[in-house]
Amino acid sequence: MVHGDFHEENLFFDKNGKVVAVFDWEKTNTYPRVLEVFRAMWFLCFYDGYSGKRFKRAKIFLRKYDETYPLNKKELRNGIEAWYLNQLHSAWVLDEVYIKNNSRVKVLFKSYVTFLNYQSKNLEKFSERILNLF
Repeated sequence: MVHGDFHEENLFFDKNGKVVAVFDWEKTNTYPRVLEVFRAMWFLCFYDGYSGKRFKRAKIFLRKYDETYPLNKKELRNGIEAWYLNQLHSAWVLDEVYIKNNSRVKVLFKSYVTFLNYQSKNLEKFSERILNLF
């Protein structure tokens, strides 16, 4: 089982910076954990670009995750490709912005389009670069 929307804004921290609660569980589902891993990595590392420093963040993220829950390269590659396909076929952002006029989601629209444009042209190269960090 995975959270489905795991990122720092869905965490409560105590005054010492320790996570004390996770909230926003409406996207909880049963699917491969690597989808959640890549989604979280993308939000934390690539949300606003694909520069070299973003790949350095991704390296730290993947290594720290792997220390606790080991991954393998095949699983990670599958997760990258599955997340791309998930986003390519998802209408959630479009529905929230254009049908529901959800102003909170409008901030995601630009990064959603950037992600799809970038990955449609660079998926294999991006995958190899991520796998080489690992």
